[in-house]
Amino acid sequence: MLGQFLGWTGHIRVDDETYRWLGDDNYASAGNLISIEVTPTRTIYNVQAGLMDVTITFLSPIEPSDWVRQSIPFSYLAVNASSNDGQAHSVQLYSDISAEWLSGNRTAIVNWSTTLTDQIIYHEIELTSPTPFEELQNQANDGVAYYSMTMGPDVTYQTGEDTTLRNQFQQQGSLQDTMDTDFRAIGPTDWPVFAMSVDLGSIQATQSSIVWAIGYVRDPSIKYTTSSGQTQLRSPYYRTQYSSVQDIISEFLSDYSNAETRAEDLDNQLMQASSSISNEYSQVVSLAARQTFGSMDITVANGTDGNWNTSDVMIFMKNMGIDGRVNPVEIMYASFPLFLYLNASFGKPLLAPLFEYQDSPQTALPYAISDLGGSYPIASGENGTSGESSQGIERKIWKYAHHDSGSCEADWRWFTDWPTCTS
Repeated sequence: MLGQFLGWTGHIRVDDETYRWLGDDNYASAGNLISIEVTPTRTIYNVQAGLMDVTITFLSPIEPSDWVRQSIPFSYLAVNASSNDGQAHSVQLYSDISAEWLSGNRTAIVNWSTTLTDQIIYHEIELTSPTPFEELQNQANDGVAYYSMTMGPDVTYQTGEDTTLRNQFQQQGSLQDTMDTDFRAIGPTDWPVFAMSVDLGSIQATQSSIVWAIGYVRDPSIKYTTSSGQTQLRSPYYRTQYSSVQDIISEFLSDYSNAETRAEDLDNQLMQASSSISNEYSQVVSLAARQTFGSMDITVANGTDGNWNTSDVMIFMKNMGIDGRVNPVEIMYASFPLFLYLNASFGKPLLAPLFEYQDSPQTALPYAISDLGGSYPIASGENGTSGESSQGIERKIWKYAHHDSGSCEADWRWFTDWPTCTS
């Protein structure tokens, strides 16, 4: 996030002693980090929290064969715990997120609500004045954040100031089932957070994972300039199957066990294939796979009959580096081996917007365009007036550039002629 903090906290209370397994606050002692494992879909931490060993799994599903699931902008946080002395202990778990997930403008005003059903509980947080299709500090400024878990008799919740909620859990091992209605700025004081906790009772080990789901929903997700020059607002592909975010949350949480199995199978497939080349290559694949699939929005257009036009599917990719370009050709090129390996059908909807724009009257450039715009999620097309981009992608050459200091440095540069290097 280019220096931005996203508040996300996790505590465990063991025999009335509270330990921190996620985040950076002063309300609990830090657990002892034992190990970290990174796979294509998961990051797994093992932490010792007093007399309990805690396994924390961040699972970002990669679903190459199911575009509906792949388009759902949610991830899992799962916790398992077991005693390290063979005895049963009183255990409670807590987690919250802050409103920092909503905007790069920390003084923006947010509002929120909490919804309880027989199956789930979720906090819903949004900006009071969102700005459509805008990013600030590399964060979207027009979405809604959700934090949820499966409802149960031992689950409690609360919204309010960070110090209040974390102290409440530290002292009582539970929350007060209350909602703060003092809607206010994200920060820099009285930080609002949105928490849930669960009392596991006296246990030697969790029988199943304790799961939270976190999501950030933008709908419509893309502002696209069509080949005829019309502006089209495109929605996430999951809209073809789900009519509400609540339905998504409910099914997403209930599917965790199956999602974990699918993730393990995919991880094993990718790790075995890549490690046959080298261990270093396997580590690169583990990092690149999640970043590649996390950079994409699978979208669908609304048909003339008011229904979703499932024959009009386009995929848009954000350059997750420094410039936020839309469908950057060189990044897509680097990603294509992964698509070809997992599901080659991703190729057509990724390339289609580029080809359509290239073949339309909207561009008169004498070379292939290098992207669909420089400000994701606005896919307005490359207009050839944005400085370096006007040189054409074929002129972006890896070459030794002669800098003012007189030194020769290898760098990506746009060249209109062949620079020389004398040192």
